[in-house]
Amino acid sequence: MASDKAVSDGRFFDPVFMAKNTAVGFILTIALLFAASWAAALAAMPEEAVRLVTGIITYICVGVCGFRSARHSGANGLASGAIAGFVYVLLLFAIGCCAYAEIHFGVAELLTAVICILCGAVGGIIGVNTKSRRRR
Repeated sequence: MASDKAVSDGRFFDPVFMAKNTAVGFILTIALLFAASWAAALAAMPEEAVRLVTGIITYICVGVCGFRSARHSGANGLASGAIAGFVYVLLLFAIGCCAYAEIHFGVAELLTAVICILCGAVGGIIGVNTKSRRRR
């Protein structure tokens, strides 16, 4: 079975890859948010639209993290993608706590965490069900 092989190889949860994967996700998020903020400044977008675009970019990047995580593990796409989403949102929460010098976890943060975990899981499902191209 593929799932037994992935777990026995220790590839289901690879902490080094997860750290690299999360870093890639944050770099992609920062790059896309920079481009979106530039476009928002030029177009004079309202604050609600900026919040919506920020959320969409974050959720897409979490999905990419879940996709990459599942492709790396080769099995259990739902679980590996959800773990990638959880790690991403945990780090995002920690950065927010450091930036604002206070710990605040309310309904909005809980909703963001749930959506990020779900986006990671969906990305993981897609990632485990796509064929990888082997380089020759």
